[in-house]
Amino acid sequence: MTTTTITDVPLSSLRRRNLHIWRHLLTLSVALVVILFSLPLHAQPSYVLGTGESTNDAEYPAPYGNRFNGARHQILIHASELLNQGASAGYITSLGFNVDDPNGSAELADFTIKLKATNATAVTNTFDASGWATVYSNASQEVSSGWNMHSFNNAFYWNGSSNLLVEVCFNNDNYTANAYMYYTETEYASVVYYHEDGSGVCSNTAVTDVSNARPDMRFVIEQPMRYAYSDKQQITDVVAPGSENIPVVRLEVVVNGTYNPLDI
Repeated sequence: MTTTTITDVPLSSLRRRNLHIWRHLLTLSVALVVILFSLPLHAQPSYVLGTGESTNDAEYPAPYGNRFNGARHQILIHASELLNQGASAGYITSLGFNVDDPNGSAELADFTIKLKATNATAVTNTFDASGWATVYSNASQEVSSGWNMHSFNNAFYWNGSSNLLVEVCFNNDNYTANAYMYYTETEYASVVYYHEDGSGVCSNTAVTDVSNARPDMRFVIEQPMRYAYSDKQQITDVVAPGSENIPVVRLEVVVNGTYNPLDI
């Protein structure tokens, strides 16, 4: 993880012997802080759950399953599974499912993904009804061969220890076919789902079945660069041309344990 600490002096400690230069220094310091805070999240590591060896033969579970008008799936992931792939606590910014063949499936209407942390170790024949965060929505979701990644509208923080529940739902006006999706058997009941020809599928509490044939999934989990202020760094006097000594704003940047002071 990359950790960046910015140390800035309190404004009250600056001597205002030269207002013009002070304003210039303030502008420079604000500009640098804006640049630092605009730095993107670091590399986006992804973690795959599943072997990619078997497909569902266009049956269910199938988050991209349009053999009925609509389908609702809740999928459980143990924290240990992500940890075993090298993941750690961070922000989940996207997830995807691996498709062998779209099989003529129509675009999926009102496609949504929700996430929540849970202590559950297996799903039951009842949908989990509360505590969900909607992270992705698409009025018309296209399905294609390969990894279909869904970049979240809202990142979800995973603490690195809780199990995860993922809900995927859509509801079309008509049916076509299920996509051929890769799945891997889990040692526990990992998927509960419901499908129906009709409306209101995503709010229906009925359950079609429970399964341990979990669709293969890819998670992108990011750790953002961290910024923090403190007043520990002493100011340093410099001589500016045509002025008396004035304090300089010092920014202390620590990247991967390396100290890099910047004076402006």
